[in-house]
Amino acid sequence: MPSPAPRISAIVLAAGESKRFGPPNKLLTDWNGKPLIRSVVETVLSAGPTETIVVTGHDKGRIEEALAGLPVRLAHNERFERGMGASIAVGVESADPDAEGLWIVLGDMPRLARDTLARVLQAFEGPDSIIVPQSGDREGNPVLFGSAYRSELAALDGNLGARSVVEAHRERTRFVEVEEAQLEDLDEPS
Repeated sequence: MPSPAPRISAIVLAAGESKRFGPPNKLLTDWNGKPLIRSVVETVLSAGPTETIVVTGHDKGRIEEALAGLPVRLAHNERFERGMGASIAVGVESADPDAEGLWIVLGDMPRLARDTLARVLQAFEGPDSIIVPQSGDREGNPVLFGSAYRSELAALDGNLGARSVVEAHRERTRFVEVEEAQLEDLDEPS
């Protein structure tokens, strides 16, 4: 009998000010006929996490409006200007306490595909796992952390995100090869 699927909390980060992008909020720009954040969240939902949490901050109301009707839970980061680490902490604190995995997903990854998410999920081996997508030597997102790292993720603050957690546990980190385009985030208008 196959083992049950692990309980995974996907945490989509959508709180940033997108300063490098320019005046429009990049998460609300059109991507294939819909706001970029909606496209990314729909891709995440298609991978079948147990729950999907979207961390809002800057432009909270418009982000929530762009996600209307999707089966997500919203968590607002009052300190969004402090950076990605603060948003990760808010998402982790909002996640199911029984989650076996905490999947940190950037809201600005337009080419993220269900196949990439499936590969990361298939590589997950439980509470001590850290699964990082990579293309050649380039490491990227979304990173899936086992529950053993919950307290470290909840303590993050600042702009560096969860890289420090990955670096502190390199010996436990597994890498999954993906297409390079899957790792791209949107920082500047095209």
